[in-house]
Amino acid sequence: MVQTVAQYIIRQLGEWGVHTAFGLPGDSFFPLVDALAREESVDFYAVRNETAAGYMASAYSKISGKPALCLADGGPGGVNLLNGLFDATNDGVPVIALTGQVERRRMFTSYIQSSNQNDIFKEATIFSATVLVPEMAGQLLERAYKEAVAGSKAVHLAIPKDVQSMEYKGAIIPPPVFKYPVPKPDFREISEAVRLLDSAERPVILAGYGTRGLGDAVTALAEKIGSGIIVSSVAKGAVSEWHPLVVGVLGEAGNEPARKIVQAADLILILGSTWWPEEFMPEDIKVIQVDINPRNLGAGKNVTVGILGDTREVLPLLTGGSRDNINYQWVDEVRMAKRERDSSIEALSQEEMFPVHPARLMLALERIVPENAVVTVDTGDITLWFASHFRAAYQDVILSGMWRAMGFGLPAALGTKAAVPDRPVIAICGDGGMGELLGELATAAQYKLPVVVVVASNGSWALEGYKQIIGGFTPAGVGFSQIDFAAAAVAMGVDAAPVGSARELEPVLEEAFASGKPYLVNVPTAAIPAPELAGRMSVPGFKPLDFRYTDRPI
Repeated sequence: MVQTVAQYIIRQLGEWGVHTAFGLPGDSFFPLVDALAREESVDFYAVRNETAAGYMASAYSKISGKPALCLADGGPGGVNLLNGLFDATNDGVPVIALTGQVERRRMFTSYIQSSNQNDIFKEATIFSATVLVPEMAGQLLERAYKEAVAGSKAVHLAIPKDVQSMEYKGAIIPPPVFKYPVPKPDFREISEAVRLLDSAERPVILAGYGTRGLGDAVTALAEKIGSGIIVSSVAKGAVSEWHPLVVGVLGEAGNEPARKIVQAADLILILGSTWWPEEFMPEDIKVIQVDINPRNLGAGKNVTVGILGDTREVLPLLTGGSRDNINYQWVDEVRMAKRERDSSIEALSQEEMFPVHPARLMLALERIVPENAVVTVDTGDITLWFASHFRAAYQDVILSGMWRAMGFGLPAALGTKAAVPDRPVIAICGDGGMGELLGELATAAQYKLPVVVVVASNGSWALEGYKQIIGGFTPAGVGFSQIDFAAAAVAMGVDAAPVGSARELEPVLEEAFASGKPYLVNVPTAAIPAPELAGRMSVPGFKPLDFRYTDRPI
């Protein structure tokens, strides 16, 4: 049977385990869309904006560990994919992007939507190429797939419209064989690290993204050496924040007790994290870093001992080698810091003000969100409140970690739900980010993706306003007229409820999770900076700020 290049590409990706695709049909890749419609092994979700397709693919890969496919037209549609590809590449997950291209005779001319896509996509991907003749399709697709999976990055292929419809004479081949050179830890470095851990009087563990799935092993080591634990924002949920030695997050989303513990520490053990909050660290602190990527060791910091290896393999060696040499006075300080953090969270969370205090919203979410849920969090003010005041148990948390793309939360939830349909999924968004890709609520309704979407509506780009104040600027351009998100959701086929008081939070959230449908909860919230930012702004008592908007250009 004759197969076209487009049919081959979709079938081959299905054979390699790529079973989910996101995109928006366009005339330069109709043959690929037709192939998707005919291929039963690949599910295709048609979105309302290509930007969402990129985010959905990135989130799908973040939660599943498998490569996802996103597709777009060759011109503006392809450019819209870029944010999602930057997100995937920066956070280290495999995504395959396919874009259409004008016919070869029109490439690099003044014809509409003709562009040099290799150049456009090269910064967002680890590999970008154009399939110029059918014979190239197999080789380039295999290389792109291998680069994506082995390199944990996004890749891109552009396929001219005429090439897509040409005959491909090659055969479908089995999945490529991958041999991952997992580095084995140097036992001299392990021994030196154990010696430093045993001699440390005030150790702290920084748990990063590389500790996901290793929470019990991290806390076991902390208990044995008497260490405090801080987590990076992208690692929330890896270690239960209800453990008595976990003092939370540091940085803009941090808290004063965690800052004090880190500043008093004499050693920090970094596990699977590239994040280094230098401004919070003592100058003379000893640093042990464990990372599977040699490029990450010592990046941006002075490391006393760097261990190249898989955190999963290194942790038992450190735990087994260390002596029970605990400084109980330090453990008491860590536990006290943990209690101080909890007390401050609970004090703010008792606020029954309306619009709702962001801390009160986080307390309600803490009470209602199941431990097996996946939480996608948009970028902005809501990220800081979530990181600082939502004490994750073992939920998986999906963020736009390094790229920090606003508008990520909703499409990320949809991509996540496509990957893990049996797990509860909730998106936590600000009203600014939610407004960017609001149309994807219709995608949720169309495909009956039962995600809960919580929108914290404070009528502003609040984080930008806070930072303008910190920088000595007059807040400008950050206030906006509010959207009735509940009404908008209903108009697009999504169940919704507005929250009218703080006391309504828990009942409405319970109803949303119990519905088994896409469900939006709109929560009017006060524009209050998270504690770390409030300290920099000298805002007494965390008073709400009023970022008024104007109906004329400024």
